[in-house]
Amino acid sequence: MNPLYEDQSILGSKPLKPEGNTNSEQMDAEYIYRDLFLWCVLTYRLEMAKIFLGQMKTRICSALIASKILKSLAAYAPDQVAKEILFSKATDFETYAIEFVRCSYFYDKYQTCELIMRRVDLYGGITCLQMAITADDKQFIHEDACQALLTNIWYDKVDPVREQTRLLINILTFGISQLLISIYEKRFSKSSVKAKANDVG
Repeated sequence: MNPLYEDQSILGSKPLKPEGNTNSEQMDAEYIYRDLFLWCVLTYRLEMAKIFLGQMKTRICSALIASKILKSLAAYAPDQVAKEILFSKATDFETYAIEFVRCSYFYDKYQTCELIMRRVDLYGGITCLQMAITADDKQFIHEDACQALLTNIWYDKVDPVREQTRLLINILTFGISQLLISIYEKRFSKSSVKAKANDVG
């Protein structure tokens, strides 16, 4: 009969397996967590779903997907009380996503905007912003990180404060200032090109 434990001298002679997981093992674990998470949401085991949500790397998108699923299930609820419960649980998952974004935005604003726009291959290449719009999660879209991202997309990385100031000046001077600014910019750009040519020559 084999002993239930091994002697320390025997353990010392065996080679130990490396601690780190390979990339494929990590992806397999993510797919398993995703499947279990979605199963828990669909079978209304929401406390267990929150545990799996804490283990996943794609928490924001997963919480938004759970919110969308619960809102969709509310359409099939037998009575008003069940609908209200499903909507409140959907709001809970939306709140989780908001808290994750707030914490991330507190540490790094730029990375948070990238995180919201990153495609999540685990869910078919959807972004968190697309999922929030699909799930009609207005509170999530109203967050500072989402608003900064949408402003950045709208202005196409142009500084909106500078452009608003220029617009205000143009309105007050009936467009004459724009003429003067464009003349100044032409002369300034020509003089800088000549200076660079003289430095090279």
